[in-house]
Amino acid sequence: MMFDVASLYIHVITAICITFLLRSNKAKRCFGVITEFEEKLLKNESPEVIQVYLKSSKFANTLCISVASTVMMTGISWFVIGKRESYVLVPTDACPFINGAVFQLWYPFDTEKYPWIYSIHDIFFVVVCTILITYDKTTPLTMILFVIARIRILQYKVTNICDTQDSHSITKNIKDCLKDHQEIIRNMGYLQDAMKEIVLIQYMTYSVDTAAFLISVLIEEDFVEKTRFVFGLFMAVSNMYIFFWFANVLQIESLAISHFLYNENNWLKCNKNQSKLLQMMMVMSQRKLVLKAVAVGEMDITCFTKMMRLCYSVVTFFFTVYGN
Repeated sequence: MMFDVASLYIHVITAICITFLLRSNKAKRCFGVITEFEEKLLKNESPEVIQVYLKSSKFANTLCISVASTVMMTGISWFVIGKRESYVLVPTDACPFINGAVFQLWYPFDTEKYPWIYSIHDIFFVVVCTILITYDKTTPLTMILFVIARIRILQYKVTNICDTQDSHSITKNIKDCLKDHQEIIRNMGYLQDAMKEIVLIQYMTYSVDTAAFLISVLIEEDFVEKTRFVFGLFMAVSNMYIFFWFANVLQIESLAISHFLYNENNWLKCNKNQSKLLQMMMVMSQRKLVLKAVAVGEMDITCFTKMMRLCYSVVTFFFTVYGN
């Protein structure tokens, strides 16, 4: 129970901190870039390019719903089992539990006369916490997915650079792709600037959260309580894996641009000046776009495995020292 409560407080404090960080000017600049790009996309781009973006947006929407579902399942299980425990516990003079109250707080009224007030308080608190936690987990993820969507649009454009027979049109297509690549690199800089503190907080929260829930699952004997901890552990590990997976996808997709330049378009028909522009773009695309955290480094699948090993070490240390 101690680890469960600690995890709840960590989540609430983290959600509040990240919410304030997402209201900063740096984050607002990223949101402005997304809004500006979508307005430009609908006005100037071809239906095929719009379809590529809509496909990525649909996937991002499904993924965010999945993340939100894990948070809601954990919140509901925590709330329902907390309600159950409040009726199981026997109140005493030293510890006067309130039957039906998830959060055993002091209320400035007669709890027996107005039981519905603390029930409303519990529901309100759980709903607000669920919304905040969902917001702080999905918003950074959508920013990463936006950059990935832009890269995939560029990959599509690169594939069709030489589809026309007009040399001037080919040159224009190449310059447009170069301009798009510059914007992607610039947007990645904005994203890194806005998320370096957020990613660090997420990293620390996921580490502590996973270790806390894992210890709770291992030491809890009651099946119902263990179920609550299993939901929490699943939420922590799955959300952590999704975050690091797509940070890793960002690196892979950014490097894949050079593959599309060399293998997926008919660059042999380009003239000398056009080939130089393509070479310039190929050189720049060989530098992967990386999301980093302060004092941690690159966010990728390797970082996820390191974090899991860290959690395992914490759990092993706990059972070694306090096992008896």
